[in-house]
Amino acid sequence: MKEKKNLTLIIVTIAVVLAAIAGATFAYFTAQLGAGTEADINASSGITDSLMFEKSGDIVITANQDDFYEDAPDKSQTETVKAILTPNDATKHASRTYNVFFIVDDNDFIYTTGDAKEPEIIMQVKGPDGFVQNIQGLTPLEDKNAFDITTKRQMAFKIAENYEIEATDTPTTQTWEITVTLVNLDTIQNENGGKTLKGRVYITTEDIDTYKLINVNSITPEKDWHSITAVANIDPGTVDADKYYFAIEKTNEEPANIKLMTIAESLNYTYHESPTNSYTFNELDDGSELEPNQNYKIYSYVIDKEGYRSNIYSEIIKTDEYKPVEIGNVSYETTWHSIKI
Repeated sequence: MKEKKNLTLIIVTIAVVLAAIAGATFAYFTAQLGAGTEADINASSGITDSLMFEKSGDIVITANQDDFYEDAPDKSQTETVKAILTPNDATKHASRTYNVFFIVDDNDFIYTTGDAKEPEIIMQVKGPDGFVQNIQGLTPLEDKNAFDITTKRQMAFKIAENYEIEATDTPTTQTWEITVTLVNLDTIQNENGGKTLKGRVYITTEDIDTYKLINVNSITPEKDWHSITAVANIDPGTVDADKYYFAIEKTNEEPANIKLMTIAESLNYTYHESPTNSYTFNELDDGSELEPNQNYKIYSYVIDKEGYRSNIYSEIIKTDEYKPVEIGNVSYETTWHSIKI
């Protein structure tokens, strides 16, 4: 009988240990759900409330000349994000809050109707409660349930602040649809031909007022006659810089007459990745060496640790003039059988 009691005690002990291991293991793997996922972990009991985020692809709108013929349809693209809250197995209830931002990575569209400034790029946001009517920093277009973002560049807009999600017994899913549209005004919009808007949604449980992108504000050169080291100077953003990118081209432009380029044009170069804010060019991408007393246009941008890109900054830098060694004077000493120079 004593042996039977001991065996029962051993079995119970093993069961308790296995339950503890299972709870800890479940908590560990819940914590490792990956990018875009947030989870509240109680590692001692294995009780978890899991808040996960899912995203579709980013938004890219490019205007072609073919988009502007008479009666052409508008051109739209939609990004969908979902917040999915799963309650824990013990209380069967969970409640969380999150913030949603729309970030404009790039945008070089302009108004083509002069002072009329008719909206040419608009954004529509549909959330769990219907269409969003107010977003700070944007002009609402009440007849379209949308906002004018024609000339909004390198900015972030808070779509939802501390938005509550609650789940009881089963998971709750909240869906947000952000649609950006290139509007055909049936006017001459050719100035926007070839221009691009790139944007994406950022959803987070972090309590932040806005998502600020890193801004490259200047490039400081360290140079001689055959090399340029470009140092990118930045205004910090919400998230730290992760990687820096640099490109170079030979140019006849002078610094005072630098030409503005579209985003597509400025990205049409070979960018070199750097873990720091500097990169040294000794040659061009075709292998030719840098020339003395020559202007070169340097481009730079930054990717932050969330994957968002800064503005693309460019600056013209001239290499130093090559100066050969010159003999200034000669001194000498002589004897009856030698000359020392």
